[in-house]
Amino acid sequence: MKKRIVSILLCMTMGLSAAACGAETESSSASVSTESTESTETESTETETDSASASSGGEVEITDVPILDKEEYTLDECIELAEYKGLKFTKTVEPVTDSQILIRISQQTGIEGEELTDPDAAVQEGDVAVIEYEGKKDGVAFEGGTSTEPYELQIGSDTFIDGFEDGIIGMKAGETKDLNLTFPENYGSTELAGADVVFTVTVNSIKRLVIDDAWVEENAGEDFANAEEYLNSFRTVLEEEHESTAQNNLFSDVWNTLRDSSTYLALPKTLVEEAALAYDESAAQQAEMYGYELDDLIEQYGKDLYAEEKAYYAETTVKNTLLRDALLEAEEISADSEDYIRELDELVESVGAESSDELIEAYGQEEVYDMIMKTLVVEKVLSYSEVTEE
Repeated sequence: MKKRIVSILLCMTMGLSAAACGAETESSSASVSTESTESTETESTETETDSASASSGGEVEITDVPILDKEEYTLDECIELAEYKGLKFTKTVEPVTDSQILIRISQQTGIEGEELTDPDAAVQEGDVAVIEYEGKKDGVAFEGGTSTEPYELQIGSDTFIDGFEDGIIGMKAGETKDLNLTFPENYGSTELAGADVVFTVTVNSIKRLVIDDAWVEENAGEDFANAEEYLNSFRTVLEEEHESTAQNNLFSDVWNTLRDSSTYLALPKTLVEEAALAYDESAAQQAEMYGYELDDLIEQYGKDLYAEEKAYYAETTVKNTLLRDALLEAEEISADSEDYIRELDELVESVGAESSDELIEAYGQEEVYDMIMKTLVVEKVLSYSEVTEE
């Protein structure tokens, strides 16, 4: 039971931490004064360096940036915006390969191909290799690293850690091979994160999907005249997806560059508390889905680790909010601008909503505002930047 609880919370925290890093994170709706002059002070106007109180998940300890204990604040008190004009970025669009097309066809149709009978046939990208494997760390088999039955692995699907699928390419049916690999540093299991391991892999058989005119006539003849037309339809979809991925990666690169290069003088306590509460609420929802209480998950996951990851999420989320608002102020972008209305209309269309009211009802006013405003400020930064496409 403990392992299941840890797995649930690990997935949740990894998801929230990843969301906090990107350019489309949740932001706070706390009151912000964008004037550079001093705002009206409340009873407490001092910056604190200890912690901001939160919910049942415990206090949020943020040590590298002071906490500003004021109901209202100015951006000048919190952030020094980095220079955002004249920057250089690279947009990398991954080319579409034939193996990616075959993988997508297999995934969409559920057809894996025929088993190869040629004893000299070797595994190549796009094939389904029926394998058995055993993983060892320091000569000892580790939990979850051994197949209990033959496993059908599509080469190029990135199902296993880096190097596993590449290591199988070129193997023949009946062949056994040792793969010397390393788990990623951020792997979910602390025992395996960054660890050097050896996977002993045996290929039992190879399945290959061959798309020709006869196959298309039998499986998709009503919509496509021949194999070339059928394959090109998948290529077009994948090219559009790769372009979208490249654009999203570029936006994230811009956002992360600005966030990491700006200077944060203080984090408003109200924003930190809101972000921490959102983290706890998300964790509680995940726990409830599996029939657990939040306190059970925290105890099993580790109170210190939970607090550390919640603090990271809260800090990053607040920094994103401050960066967004500083850029909006610098570029004089507001929610009643034509650009905002244009982006709102495009967002409504992209998610298939009937209207902006339906969109806001589904996602929330603040989330919609945050997505649109971050898009606008990143587009503005890119208009000042030099972007090299690869």
